[in-house]
Amino acid sequence: MAILLKFPKNIILEGEYIIFKPGVTEEEFWDLSNEDSNYELIDGVLVIDSPPSEEHEDIFHYLSPLFRFYLEETQLGRIYGSYFVMRLSEKWNPEPDLMIITPKNYENIK
Repeated sequence: MAILLKFPKNIILEGEYIIFKPGVTEEEFWDLSNEDSNYELIDGVLVIDSPPSEEHEDIFHYLSPLFRFYLEETQLGRIYGSYFVMRLSEKWNPEPDLMIITPKNYENIK
């Protein structure tokens, strides 16, 4: 199944997704999700992803300590992993696999 998302630009999501539920509000998203769920709110669509592949996990566990070491040494930011939701708007709350927050944005971490 593929789904067209129109925010922030037109992209088509395809892949091993388990559930797409359109018309979900941000409040509903937060009521449904918790730290153990693999949910994202993308353009008002609740996306529940399938578990990550072995290759995905290998790449994640390779990059994460590299970024962490670099950012700690340079003080250029903090790294967060895949269970940290990024709020871009009321309809856009993705969970990126790796996210770097720069010092000027620390106040936005909640």
